[in-house]
Amino acid sequence: MAVGSQGRVVCEAETDGEVNHAGLIATPQVSVGAKVKKGDKLLMMEAMKMQNTVYAPCDGVVAELHVALADTVEAKDLLIKIRAAG
Repeated sequence: MAVGSQGRVVCEAETDGEVNHAGLIATPQVSVGAKVKKGDKLLMMEAMKMQNTVYAPCDGVVAELHVALADTVEAKDLLIKIRAAG
């Protein structure tokens, strides 16, 4: 499942969702190894002169971070992979 306005955030063992817009990574909020809870802010993106927040779609640990500050991403790009904590 993904929450946000562009790219994908994947939670292992869940169906990932996709969102529709390209954008620029404005403010990464997490790093690999960070514990997150559903609804936590993961990063801010700029798209069409608007800032959009991407939220964690599940509880877990950031396993992979596929973007950095100022990266340009396309719709459906993988942004972050979250592994279930446990």
